[in-house]
Amino acid sequence: SSKKCAGCQMEWYCSVGCQKQHWVEHGSICRERQAEYQSVWFVPDRLESELGGVPCTAADCIVSVHLNVLSNTTMAVYDEFVPDRLESELGGVPCTADCIVSVHLNVLSNTTMAVYDEKLRIVGKIVANDDGFGAKLMKIVKRQGFKGFKGYFNAKKRDDQIMIHPKILPPQIW
Repeated sequence: SSKKCAGCQMEWYCSVGCQKQHWVEHGSICRERQAEYQSVWFVPDRLESELGGVPCTAADCIVSVHLNVLSNTTMAVYDEFVPDRLESELGGVPCTADCIVSVHLNVLSNTTMAVYDEKLRIVGKIVANDDGFGAKLMKIVKRQGFKGFKGYFNAKKRDDQIMIHPKILPPQIW
């Protein structure tokens, strides 16, 4: 089975033995890559904020609306678990995650981007303030992302802080 480096998340190994053998060469590169992760202004999604303060009493959910970038019309709407409940709903999966996130530009706003990972351990918005990493991330997605509005990045979540590596990844199939 494949093993991913837990430090930089960018090297893959066929076994623990191969990873240990390669550490002499990879160790310094790994530390450099880890230092490249940058914190973003992350705002976790909450149902109440998404629906203008109206709580969902029938079920805990997040409503995700995907827009057609060319016509600004709605393409799909779906709901998922509220992030606060993910730990119990996914059988104890902790909300501390090292994963790949999808970052989507918001066609209706120049200041926020949607962000989530495949297992929805990270769900929310990144605020792209003028002088911060969020603005840099927005430029990367516009220039190198899928159709200029969606990019995939390695990310680390610690409590409510999200750290993202600026190297864009190939599109993921989730």
